[in-house]
Amino acid sequence: EPGTPQTFTYCLYLKNEDTAAHNMTISVTTIITASDFDVCKIHIYENATIPGTWTFVDTIDVETSDSYETYTGNDPLDTGEYYLMTFEVAATASATGTYDFDIQVEYE
Repeated sequence: EPGTPQTFTYCLYLKNEDTAAHNMTISVTTIITASDFDVCKIHIYENATIPGTWTFVDTIDVETSDSYETYTGNDPLDTGEYYLMTFEVAATASATGTYDFDIQVEYE
């Protein structure tokens, strides 16, 4: 909705169901046009259980080729842990049409 900030919560989860911890990279592979948005960000949280307390990890800017990777802090996603991604979007009042962006998740 142009001119109306929106936050979409509890809509995208990523769970490590393997028996080992994994390093991950979450990257924006297709950006949106920055001039049409005041804000377009993905906030990443981590948790060991649902329900439970979510710990803020990082924010990715979808208007740039931004990324988050666990290698930097050497904090892989442990067995059974989750990432929650929330989306903060604020299109400018003059924005029209449909906008797409893509993110990619790679793990090792």
